[in-house]
Order: sequence, then structure tokens, then C-alpha cells
Amino acid sequence: MLIDLDAAPPPPPPRRSRLGSARLVLPGLTVVLILLLAGAAAPASAGLTEVAGAADQRAEYHLVTTAALYTAHPRANATLLDAIPLVAGGPKWSVTVAATDATIALSADRSTIMAVPRQRGWAVFVDAYTGRVRWKVSVTATPGVVGDRVVVRQPPGTLRMADVETGRTLWQEPAGADTLAVDDRWVVAIDQSGRGKVFASPNGTVLTDKSDLSYTDNGDGYGGAVILGNALYWWTSTVVAAYRLPGLTPLWRMDAGQTLTVEPCGTLVCAIGNGGVIAADPATGKDGWTNLAWRALTGEVAVTGDGRAQRADLSTGRVIEELGRGAPVGDLLIRLDGDRGLAIRLGDRAVLGELPPVNPARCSMAGRYLACPVDGGAVTVWRVR
Repeated sequence: MLIDLDAAPPPPPPRRSRLGSARLVLPGLTVVLILLLAGAAAPASAGLTEVAGAADQRAEYHLVTTAALYTAHPRANATLLDAIPLVAGGPKWSVTVAATDATIALSADRSTIMAVPRQRGWAVFVDAYTGRVRWKVSVTATPGVVGDRVVVRQPPGTLRMADVETGRTLWQEPAGADTLAVDDRWVVAIDQSGRGKVFASPNGTVLTDKSDLSYTDNGDGYGGAVILGNALYWWTSTVVAAYRLPGLTPLWRMDAGQTLTVEPCGTLVCAIGNGGVIAADPATGKDGWTNLAWRALTGEVAVTGDGRAQRADLSTGRVIEELGRGAPVGDLLIRLDGDRGLAIRLGDRAVLGELPPVNPARCSMAGRYLACPVDGGAVTVWRVR
């Protein structure tokens, strides 16, 4: 899998690229983060150590690993990628690639950086250690990635499965793909007419070809699909529908406004977006709950539209504990307290240290490294005790 790093600011809704995601973005949140923790001790400065940063250079996107910080900086018709080492011998390089306004992601084996245009154009695959460009391909939408393979949509209406390191074509089939979802078993492509195809992910064998999925594209930028277990979930700005795979057998359909992602939540499945969180039984679409205040859900921590963090009961959708104004990043909770930030360990609520004011929706963690944009967009990395 790839780590999804595009942590965009609040609405307008996302662009029309359709790809199921296993990671949660914090949509609709412009947060000033303050966690009110009873009895919280004074920050222990030793809990955070600044180890690297992108100086004063604003990074539109970044990702962090246990070896390096990678940043992406837009240029005219190109993107500058930088690798900044976090450990001795870690990657250190800078390269300009042909991807315009590119987001960046990392292959499952951490060998390859993928720079992808936010709409259409060149996707460029770069050696994560050396910065050498391995291959590039013209795409019509965001690629779908599974393990060490990538599905790219190319004109006119072609799906191509390629090796992520070399670009070698593993299989190629005709398919309209306004909406795309992939995992290590299946590739599901749905076009705007409601025709859906299911391919075997390893070899491209067509398993299902149906033309009556009642697919609706409202044309407003909301929409996507994801494979969870043995079901496909696709959504628009108004509905979420579930189909059993690989036959695309209809399971259920429910109203769910402004959905941005569908994810497991306890034993249920949750539609999460700017209209709140709606939970449903994965088999029937019923017996769930609705919380219109929540806009994000990470584990058992929910975040409301006005930036309050709450510990949630995922079986009922009720609030167990008010955590104050905040949001989680990895196993931390980040808060702002006046003109400083605080990193707080969620497990025991220990205050680990101080940060500049940051927006946790744009922070990320890898191992013990926390990376956040500060000072207008320059990224700083801290090592967490």
C-alpha cells in the first residue's frame, strides 16, 4: 500500500479523481487545537527533539519515514522533490520532475516515491534513496496502488497494471474508469454510464462485467470507491452503495450527504464527510447510528466540525469523553495552547513537549518521527520520546 499524504485544507470538496483510500483525511476542519486535559503536567521538553526541517522553503506536500523527510514544492509545469535525512546515511537528494502540482506517496516497500498530478498529466516514479527517476507515465486520474503494483488510467479508456519500480506492464485491459477501487485481489472500474468491471488484480482476468449498477455522478466533486473485506462501497454526494465482490451483487444503498470516505468503524462501516458520520451494518446497511457533529474519525477519537476531539463509542455513536479542542496524529494528540503547540500521548495523556502552532490535519507520523508544516508551510520533524 501507499501512504496517502494529501492532507488538504477544508472544503471546497475534493477534485474529481476517484480512488478508494485506507487512510482518513480530516476534511472540513480549520482547527485551532486546544485540548483541555484535567491535571495535565507542564510540557516535558525532553519528550520532543527537533531533528530536521525544510528551512524556510514552503512544502505543498510532504511525507515522513523512519529514514527521511520528503517534500514536494510546485514549480512552473513541474514539481521539486527533496529528500532530507533523519538518520545517518539516510536519503539526501533534490530533483525536479515533470509532474505538475504533484502529491507524493511511498510504495509499500519504501523503495519508490510516486509524484502524481492532482488531476491529469505525468505521474513520475522516483527511487526513494537516490532520487533517480525510474519511469513516468501520462495518466488521466490518480493511479490506484496495491503493494508493489500500480493501476494507471490512460486514454482512450485503458487500465494498465504496472510494476511500481520499473513500469513494466503486467496486464492491460479496456475499461471506462470514472471510479476505481483496487486491492490485492480485485480491480473494480465503474464508468459514468453505470457499467462496472471487476478484474483479477494479479493477472487482469475479467471476473464481472455489468451495465446496470445505477451509478450516479452528481458532478460536484464528491465521490469515490473502496474495497473493504468482500464488498465494494462507492459513494457520491448523496448516497453510499454496497456490492458483494467479485460479482457486484447489490447489498444495500443508503442516503449519506457529502461523503468523503467510507471506512470500518468497530464492527460497522462508516460514511464520513462534511455532512457528519453515518454508521451501518456492513451486510444490511441498517442497525447503525448517525452523528452529524463529527467530521473525522480516527480509531476511537472523533473530531467535530468546530475542532473538538471526543472519545467515541463506535457501537452507538455516542460521546464517551470530551477531550477538548484537538485532533490525533498517530498515537499523539496535538493541541494549541495560546502561542504554543503541545504534543500529548493519547495512551496516558502525558505531555511530551512543545511545538509551534500547527494544524494536525497537515501533520504525519512514521515510527517516532512527527512532521508538521510550520511558519507558513516549511516542514519541521521532531523525534518523539
